[in-house]
Amino acid sequence: FRTETLALDPDGLFETPARFTDAALDFRLRLDPFTVDIGQIALMEGDSHFVGQGRVAAGADGWRVAMDMGLNRIAPDRLLALWPVAFARGTRAWLTENLQSVDIYDVQAALRAEAADPPRLSVSYKFRDGVVRYMPQLPPVEEASGYASVLNDAYTMVLEGGHVTAPSGGQLDMSGTLLQIPDVTAKPSRANFALRGQGPIPAALSLLDLPPFELMQKAGRSTEEATGTALVEAALSFDIVKVIRPDDLDYSVRGTLTDVRSDTLVEGHVLTADRLTLRADPGGIEIGGPARVGQASVDATWIKRFGDEGRDRSRVEGTVDLSQAFLDEFGIALPRDSVRGSAAGQFDIDLVKGEPPLVRMISDLNRATLNVAALGWTKPAATTGRLEVEATLGASPVVTRLDLDAPGLSAAGTVTLRGDGQLDEARFARVQAGGWLMAPIILCSVL
Repeated sequence: FRTETLALDPDGLFETPARFTDAALDFRLRLDPFTVDIGQIALMEGDSHFVGQGRVAAGADGWRVAMDMGLNRIAPDRLLALWPVAFARGTRAWLTENLQSVDIYDVQAALRAEAADPPRLSVSYKFRDGVVRYMPQLPPVEEASGYASVLNDAYTMVLEGGHVTAPSGGQLDMSGTLLQIPDVTAKPSRANFALRGQGPIPAALSLLDLPPFELMQKAGRSTEEATGTALVEAALSFDIVKVIRPDDLDYSVRGTLTDVRSDTLVEGHVLTADRLTLRADPGGIEIGGPARVGQASVDATWIKRFGDEGRDRSRVEGTVDLSQAFLDEFGIALPRDSVRGSAAGQFDIDLVKGEPPLVRMISDLNRATLNVAALGWTKPAATTGRLEVEATLGASPVVTRLDLDAPGLSAAGTVTLRGDGQLDEARFARVQAGGWLMAPIILCSVL
């Protein structure tokens, strides 16, 4: 069978009739039992070539169909025109709206029907040079390439290439991004995205500051506070409906920030880090890892909760190396050789808008040598003790509580520093040194 034109419109199955400029069919028909062996179907429209083969048979228990089909390339509008209008309307509408200017090629399809069992359809295709929009509020993926499939009512799309241009102007490589609709027949269907973007930190943060995330706005931070490279993975899930509200979205974000540098995160100091981790969900955001603040080494996490719980407040928690480098970096002017080596200290900082930061720290002083020459006291590095500090930071820092307990010396008091870090006044309600001193002490600056 061969014809120069062929139009298929079986009872309104397609949105528009499927028209082909050339069609050929090679088949064998057997009446008992009824069987049609299709050696080849060949349909052509321009540079699109459709081929297929298979068998249709009728038995005592019902029809059996096995068909395999292939198409070298097709325009998106033609592919969607051939999508049965009654099949997965929501998914079809989503693809119509979000799959733009794309070259679809290497289309493969298979249909299997066994007697009374539901028919099984699988379709796969590749695409390139396209524009894929995954959320109305987010910029589309440009120069998109990859592959997609429908199998057992599940639709899957994988991006092998493509990028988005963030509001900051930088680009993020979106290779590895995945879309899955587990059941295209559900009403409504559920869309699950695994977004993967890699590029400059400001570009990644500016993308995460768009709806539905708005992470930096909620955190009260700028998207330009750090330089470096970000690898961000975001899981996003929502029902495919006409209007998607923020409360309808489930999401979580995981990211790795490398070669990080910032001169604004810690006022007056340069923060650098080889690698930091980022985590976020509708409840809040966390960024942390080993870093250096100038000369000082820290391992800290900044935590911000969203909603009423975290309104106008956040906190930092972690560990810090107490050393001469730490004292020098933060302008804490103790006599030289007061501290040699370093001791680990655990700390947390409460950050409340409009209030000076509140710091709490505790250390066992292990591995640090401490020296108070005026009292003739030294703590060797191999011994431990206990240091607890509470302080408010600001133009004039105040140590509201300082408790020291170490072999041969214990003290409790408060310390006030001037803005340049020099001692203003230290009041110790109790100082005990060895067996010869037990008294309150007040130390004042001579300037």
